[in-house]
Amino acid sequence: MRIFFFIIYILSCSLSFAQDYENDAEYELLGYLKNYENFNIDSLTNKKFKFIREVRNYIPIEKKIIERNIDFNWKESIYLIGINYDVNRIGNTKIFKIYTYHQNDSIVGIVIYDERRMKKNYYFNYKNLANFIEDHNDFYNVDSNIESFVNDKTSDETYNNCGENIYEIPRYNNNSYNDKSKTSIFEKMLKSYNTELQTNAVDAFEYLWKHDIIKKDKNLEKIINHIKSRNSKVIVCGGDVRYVRKIF
Repeated sequence: MRIFFFIIYILSCSLSFAQDYENDAEYELLGYLKNYENFNIDSLTNKKFKFIREVRNYIPIEKKIIERNIDFNWKESIYLIGINYDVNRIGNTKIFKIYTYHQNDSIVGIVIYDERRMKKNYYFNYKNLANFIEDHNDFYNVDSNIESFVNDKTSDETYNNCGENIYEIPRYNNNSYNDKSKTSIFEKMLKSYNTELQTNAVDAFEYLWKHDIIKKDKNLEKIINHIKSRNSKVIVCGGDVRYVRKIF
């Protein structure tokens, strides 16, 4: 029995040490990214850390998943990186998505997202972000906040939901575009911060209007015209692959 408890103790200590190494590596990354104004993906991957053995960019040629214009003269870039660190000489990797936000030529914020653990850290010029959210709320007639912004931006959405582009009547997340009872869902998508959701919602309302399922709404039409005129790049799901393009 004593041997059993000794084994349990050793295993718990090993897990605790592994967690410590992981936390040290993550804290080191976050400490570096707090200085978001100077963020550069090449500088990050070339940086020598104490606890991180290597930072790997998983999009080596284009450098980023996507770079696009969003509302109110802001630009969004999304990166995919992995940090490699050792636990008892065994290599481990932790994956992050990094979202950077630019206003004019300055970086005004960054979001670091551990998708597997659903953990989000972010640093902003909060005055600039507050102005952005206020402009969003005024234009889209919603009541959103920083949490809304971060959650919408980190939501893994695509234009054309994977596996749903086979239906005769288009749909997104099982919400068929000919179902007028889903109008409130489509309106929420249209007014979100997520560019892919907005673009799918444009298709949904244009389908509903084209087939006379619902009457046109002037306020929604204004938003749709704005989104189409902005014509931001989106991540498209085409069968088994994802790619980036403009829709309008």
